[in-house]
Amino acid sequence: VTLELAQRRASRHGIEVPLTAREWEVLEALAAARGGPLRFDQLLEAAWGEVSDEARASLEVIVSRLRRKLDLPGHPSLIRTLRGHGYALPAAAAPHDPP
Repeated sequence: VTLELAQRRASRHGIEVPLTAREWEVLEALAAARGGPLRFDQLLEAAWGEVSDEARASLEVIVSRLRRKLDLPGHPSLIRTLRGHGYALPAAAAPHDPP
């Protein structure tokens, strides 16, 4: 996955992946962690600006939609679930802006 921050674009193997604003915020927060884990509350603050049960349920839906859009069939999910903790995205998906 390639993230272009200035353009707020994500692509997979050169093909742009259409994302909603909330999906982008979650993906951007995960990528900014550069492979490290992000706790649920950190993601909720980054994407919703609040920590609540409703926002957490929405986060699970957003992550599910991101997986459908970004994952390749027959391959492990790009977004790893850290049971009881949060989520992580491989460092290889770190954000960048091309020159």
